[in-house]
Amino acid sequence: MLSIRAGSVQTQPDYGLPDLNDMNQSLHESLSQSRLLIERFIRTYEPRLEQVRVTPLPRDQDPLALAFAIEAILRVKGSKQPVTFTARLSDSGRVEVLPDVL
Repeated sequence: MLSIRAGSVQTQPDYGLPDLNDMNQSLHESLSQSRLLIERFIRTYEPRLEQVRVTPLPRDQDPLALAFAIEAILRVKGSKQPVTFTARLSDSGRVEVLPDVL
């Protein structure tokens, strides 16, 4: 879902994210804008997740890589459970999403 580029789905032109690697801003502005775009996209297109919060992760191992923690409440069949994922942006522009173990 997070690897779909904006404009690539003909039936829903607003579905997808812009290429986060192509942002021509400072690192702080890129992180802030990326966080907001991911959060807004998840809230709009993943109705099972509530109270979505996206936060940038430290870039200790690779200072040029973007990674975010995604925290939310998963609602399925009347049950609610907190979930946490890690989203990492690769050099190719794809977003890898990994479940975190709480």
